Amino acid sequence: MSSRQYRIRNLVELLALSKRAIWRLVARGELAAPVKIGRCSVWFDSDISEFQMRLRAQRERKTS
Repeated sequence: MSSRQYRIRNLVELLALSKRAIWRLVARGELAAPVKIGRCSVWFDSDISEFQMRLRAQRERKTS
């Protein structure tokens, strides 16, 4: 089973956040840490999907 991988520049576009903001989320444990593949840091789509679902759940709780 293959999983899509995102590099930091992809996350910047996908999440509309700066690199610094992404690394802050990782430091706080809100976003899974990347996996090193060679010299590259990559995030798997499952980790990004989980992060987005948590954000949606938080938004729904605020609007309820």
